[in-house]
Amino acid sequence: MSDIPFGIPSDPYEQAKMLENVMIAACEGKRDNSYDYEEIRTLFMKDPAIRPLLPDFVRTCRDLNHFWGYI
Repeated sequence: MSDIPFGIPSDPYEQAKMLENVMIAACEGKRDNSYDYEEIRTLFMKDPAIRPLLPDFVRTCRDLNHFWGYI
């Protein structure tokens, strides 16, 4: 059984692209997709190889409202 939530790609590269797209959409005013942001962020935060590569704002902004406040 996979720990990856439904609708989230299994490949980390694809997850990163999806996260990027969600954040770009948030910058354009569409912040109703916080679920995907939170789920992908959680996957990355749990991965000891990926976590140190995350930008500070991803490590500290737990949802899109916090991200919006950051930007």
